[in-house]
Amino acid sequence: MKGEQQRPAWTCLMFNDAARPKAYFTIWILMNQKLATVDRLTQWGVVVDKICVLSKNAEESIEHLFLQCQFARKLWERLLGWIDQQIVVPMAWEQFLQWCIQHGKEKSSAAQLFKTVMTEGVWLVD
Repeated sequence: MKGEQQRPAWTCLMFNDAARPKAYFTIWILMNQKLATVDRLTQWGVVVDKICVLSKNAEESIEHLFLQCQFARKLWERLLGWIDQQIVVPMAWEQFLQWCIQHGKEKSSAAQLFKTVMTEGVWLVD
């Protein structure tokens, strides 16, 4: 009934991930851009404070919360340093998706570790 649909490129991040199920589910929601961030809640008519609760200096959106917030930047820096990946996390959403796909699509142990750390990191920020 739905017809032929092409799978999103980020589905490679969803397989062979050793993260906990709740973190795994959170990354699935994030990649589908359905996470209930403050900007989405205000679109639905929910009255909430728009300022990021972590940094207190910008409006909360997916891009800010996971990529631009100073708390998230420090978290990514530490997590990636822990697995010896001295990589700079992109600041824009589309670049972040491509970055995740690039580093997580292989079947190597480094790619598996990257996917697990990324998934757990997203869950920690959420």
